[in-house]
Amino acid sequence: MKQNKKQNHACGSKPAPHTPKSARAPALSRDEVASIAVEATRAEIVKHAQHSENRDSRHGPLPSPETLALIAANVARGGSLKPREAIAYAAELYDEACARLEHAMKLQDAYTREASMFADIPHPEKFPASFDDFLRLIVRAKTPADATKRFRDFLRDRVKRSCVFDKIEDYPVWAEWAGKKIFEQMKPEERENPQWAGMTEQEIGAALQQENLEKRVAEQLEEYACGFQDQYRWGHCAKGYFAWWARQRSDQARAAAKKSKKSA
Repeated sequence: MKQNKKQNHACGSKPAPHTPKSARAPALSRDEVASIAVEATRAEIVKHAQHSENRDSRHGPLPSPETLALIAANVARGGSLKPREAIAYAAELYDEACARLEHAMKLQDAYTREASMFADIPHPEKFPASFDDFLRLIVRAKTPADATKRFRDFLRDRVKRSCVFDKIEDYPVWAEWAGKKIFEQMKPEERENPQWAGMTEQEIGAALQQENLEKRVAEQLEEYACGFQDQYRWGHCAKGYFAWWARQRSDQARAAAKKSKKSA
């Protein structure tokens, strides 16, 4: 028995020796951990790009794995998102950021182009600017009263054009229609007002339509009298005024030439 035990012990496999602590594989360095994380992120990005149904041609290419990994890490920090979910959300955030940045750049380009359009327009020294500054630098009439009247005429023309999609020649027909509608909407007691004595329905409607027109002009004049907050409001109004004044001068020149031709 003792001999058999010795043989069995001799034939049996010896237990593996205990690996000393110093012989274990060294711990990964920080750079190695980062590299592994990047590769894992790259794999998730590939999966996301292949299976995502929400990405279309409107979105640009995916950012670098390092960028998405950084976004995803910040998104998932302290939360319960899985790596794939964090990467998908990071891609959405990246797209939204790109879209907003593109919109901001387009706005900035528009402002730059608009500023160049207003470069040849006289400007005040600073903004906000007063209504008197506008009358002095843009309207430039003989007196402040003349300037205010001319600006009111400009506003009246603009209100009329807004009613007929800038086709000012259509305004008389539109005004007649509008006056008729106003009269139809009047209450019986309003039609019996003494101020309408001796006037036809058409005349009453025309008077009320003109009253509405002047009311809108007065409201806009009051608004502009509060001043101009920035160069864009100033520039748009100035360009509109210059276009209107050029038409006025042209009409005056044609009328004068026609009158001179008749007298000759």
